[in-house]
Amino acid sequence: MYIEVPAGAELLAGTNDFSVKVEETERTSTAVLNPASYAIAFDIEMPLASSNTVVVPVTIHIGAGLNLTYVYRDDTLMTEADIGAADTYQYDPVSGNITMYITNFGDISAEGSDGVCVVN
Repeated sequence: MYIEVPAGAELLAGTNDFSVKVEETERTSTAVLNPASYAIAFDIEMPLASSNTVVVPVTIHIGAGLNLTYVYRDDTLMTEADIGAADTYQYDPVSGNITMYITNFGDISAEGSDGVCVVN
């Protein structure tokens, strides 16, 4: 996993050490999934303030060659995009890395139609 916290990102009050926790979890998104698809969910915890507006790129390896159909942060549908705007993502099917551009931490869910997702 790789996280680049830009200057100006607003951290939780009293944060002296920036640590990140990522763990695979049960899906909490209420989005309806296609029963023929696969899905993975993981929770990202980092000390960003809820009022933060600076986009933070988070890169995680989820598996090469996936055909992602949906990616959610909490219940917000993220858009695949070439630029790193808030609530967008970029997936590289060769490396298997997904970079999500978020302003706040939360539950991430990904759905695809073939392949196997892993978080590592």
